[in-house]
Amino acid sequence: MIAYIIKSGLCLVLVFIVYKILLERERMYVFNRFYLLFGLLFAFVVPFITIETTVEIPFTESATAIDFENMDAAALDTASENIQATTGISTWIFVIFGVYAIGYLLFFFRFIQNIYRIFHKIITSVKVRYKLASLVLLKEDVLPHTFLHYIFLKKEAYDTKSIADELYTHELAHVKQKHTLDIILIELIQVVFWFNPVLMYYKKAIQLNHEFLADEAVLQSNIQVPTYQQLLLANAHGNHNLHLASNLNFSVTKKRLQMMTKHTTHGRAWLMASLTIPILTAALFLFSTKVIAQKTTVKNVATTAKKMTNEQDSKSDYYKNATFVFEDAKGTKTTKNYAELTLEEKARLIPPPSKPVANTPTSQQLNAWKDHTKFAVWLDGKVIDNGQISNHKIVHYTQSFVYRNARSKRFPQTHQTQLYTAEGFKAMKSNYGAPLSKNAVLHFKEDKNIVRAGKKVGTTQKPSARHELAKTNQMPVHFVNEKNGPNEVELPLQNSPQKQQQKDIKILINKNKKFLVNDNYVVPTLPKLDKILKSELAKIKHKKFRTASIVYDPTVSKAFVLKTIALLKDHNIYDITTRNSTTTEEIRLPPPPPVPPAPPAPPAPKKTQIKEVKVPKAPKPSTPDTNAVSFMHKIIKGQKVETKMMKGKKYYSVVKNGQTYIFDEESRLVDENGKPIPPPPPPPTKKKAEIKEIKVPKQQKPKQVVKVENIPKKVVAKFPEKSPKKEQ
Repeated sequence: MIAYIIKSGLCLVLVFIVYKILLERERMYVFNRFYLLFGLLFAFVVPFITIETTVEIPFTESATAIDFENMDAAALDTASENIQATTGISTWIFVIFGVYAIGYLLFFFRFIQNIYRIFHKIITSVKVRYKLASLVLLKEDVLPHTFLHYIFLKKEAYDTKSIADELYTHELAHVKQKHTLDIILIELIQVVFWFNPVLMYYKKAIQLNHEFLADEAVLQSNIQVPTYQQLLLANAHGNHNLHLASNLNFSVTKKRLQMMTKHTTHGRAWLMASLTIPILTAALFLFSTKVIAQKTTVKNVATTAKKMTNEQDSKSDYYKNATFVFEDAKGTKTTKNYAELTLEEKARLIPPPSKPVANTPTSQQLNAWKDHTKFAVWLDGKVIDNGQISNHKIVHYTQSFVYRNARSKRFPQTHQTQLYTAEGFKAMKSNYGAPLSKNAVLHFKEDKNIVRAGKKVGTTQKPSARHELAKTNQMPVHFVNEKNGPNEVELPLQNSPQKQQQKDIKILINKNKKFLVNDNYVVPTLPKLDKILKSELAKIKHKKFRTASIVYDPTVSKAFVLKTIALLKDHNIYDITTRNSTTTEEIRLPPPPPVPPAPPAPPAPKKTQIKEVKVPKAPKPSTPDTNAVSFMHKIIKGQKVETKMMKGKKYYSVVKNGQTYIFDEESRLVDENGKPIPPPPPPPTKKKAEIKEIKVPKQQKPKQVVKVENIPKKVVAKFPEKSPKKEQ
């Protein structure tokens, strides 16, 4: 995208410079108009044009591989810094895109606003048909200007007929030649490429050429040039605010007045026009996209073919006596000789070895090889007892690790060491690269349970971690199966056929204390290893029971390995296995100490026993409904009852003795909010005085008869009607 912006911008500058130098001062306005429009589109299209060219280059072969041993720490630091720089660049891309979006929106809304203002004036103003145009009569003071087929005029000047006929002719030229379309095109391009300042000057050049064309149309109507110039000068001080319209007084300068009197011959016009052709052609080749097609010469093909034939001949001579066994994942075996191999199978073969350089062992290595439980030793191609090593002067050695599937009963050791004296090394060196013996068997085995990296020899694939460790420690990559002596080689190298548990993090440490993480990342230091671990653990879905394995070179100090383990534990990885690269026994680190159990909770207090006690049922109170109904009837008796609604319910209202009583549908007394209230207590009643009768004994009549006169016939004892109450 950046390349496109640069190419289109430079091409537009070139087109504009050619116009300013060759065409602007020439009276060839129609050609200039189409040159400007074509150049504008040409500048933005030419970067998409693809031109293919053919170049003869020599045919070379190249193969890339990661040299883990000789990799420079500075190069690793540079790679890490490049990764960080990429992250920073991505941030800047978002910033630049945000700034571009803001500018795009501003120019886009400005364009929409100008369109809206023009059509708003067209809709709200009076329109009059005039020849091929429509006159829009405006109330404000404006100079004549044109948009599409609309000519905007001042209504007062139109009514008083104070507008000269030449001005109508000028504006009609804009309408007939459709100059508005040119302005809309450049405006739309300016919305997208608002950051290109050349477009602003380019737009002015297009508008000025439009005025030249309109002036030419006026001058062809038999008007005198001085008269028309005076008319333009008289209207040169007006202004309008419509950026998309063609207006009369645009750039009334000395140049515009001079162009009315200038004349360009046909020959000069053809010459100037023809000069633009080679310039545009050069711009096409300069700013277009170039694709180079590679063509190999016959000489190079012959040289390469000869080189490949020599390499193939060296393989055929080296492997001519060997037997190749191909075993697929199902266990089906196919036996072939070298002549029966396909081209793909031949490409997988390792080229014949080059002559070795003497590699003298140290005294520590010689003492270590005396352990017959770990090392099987050959001296000049013959098996010897480990204790006989000190009896010979060793000048060269090779050593390899033997996996379980390659061990035999005769040689169960984990390592096999080839020792050479001076005579044996000389003989080996002379025979080095000689054809393999007839007993040599190369076994290619596919294991469906193991995913291998870099299994093809001579490819550009990344070597596996095991190959890198072998290369770092200068071990041979092949491993020997000693069924028929040290001549049967099993390829490709594999771990134990038993399926191993996949580790989340695999770390390989070489003798230079550099790390290879998950066969993908080469890390020089512990801080950078910390960053890689964070990124790798973020890819793991499960968050618990993460596992890791560490394989380290024997020369790496124990303290450095412990630092690596501590770094893994910082990332909550506790299931860690460590192994020396010279052994197969893995050491599993003890798990983290268990979390101490929480202290036992204090005994709960004894619950209080709750006994059930039967409580006699309370007597049913008398239903308040009877009292409520009687109270309501007593209040409303002889009174006027009004019905009203409160909160969707029906209530009855009665006014008695100046007091308002409200009853619900259940005859209960409620307040103004509809809440029930108890009825008022009845007035106290006076108790009647108790009257007791007291019997008075009758008087006995005397037995004597006495004559008494004026004695009342009846004697009545009167008692008070009321007697005091006895206190109870």
